[in-house]
Amino acid sequence: MSRAQKIAALFDLGGRVLDVRPYGHGLINDTFIVSVDSGRKAILQRLNPRVFLRPELIMKNLRVLVNHVAQIPVPISARRELKLPELLRACTGADYIVDEENGFWRALGFVENTHSVDNLTEARQAMEVGFALGRFHALVHNLDPAQLHETLPGFHNAPNYLKQFQHAAPLRRQTPDSSDLDYCLKFVETR
Repeated sequence: MSRAQKIAALFDLGGRVLDVRPYGHGLINDTFIVSVDSGRKAILQRLNPRVFLRPELIMKNLRVLVNHVAQIPVPISARRELKLPELLRACTGADYIVDEENGFWRALGFVENTHSVDNLTEARQAMEVGFALGRFHALVHNLDPAQLHETLPGFHNAPNYLKQFQHAAPLRRQTPDSSDLDYCLKFVETR
């Protein structure tokens, strides 16, 4: 039995673990899809400790987000909605498990009838990204940021990114077709 199978069995997944397989193409965390005998599926992840030095803060933030969004009623007229994955608890009642090798594991409900793409290849995909991002912002616009923890120092510091961009922009090399870059530069300058 693999370590991932042993860890999956320590979460309350609504049944007995039948199968655990690697899932997706993530570059940071180790992600697995878990099938249980009730027909349910779950996502099991081992968070990368070299990237996330305090992974328990990620889980605290996720719990705050899920609880906040759960308080917002879904309009009856909504044809589609942004669905957050369910946080599944370990048999101990915690949101996560730390294994004997200090691996940090979490389990999330699998969102059926969805898929991720690594690269956008159609305008429709970009529209879906826009919908999801816009809906996410609408859901969290009144979430007090003081409730959240900084999990990657400086990662959400937009003014710092703008400063880096403004430093790098004059150093750009001209290419035969730089119309996309010119559009982006004008977009940033006007905003």
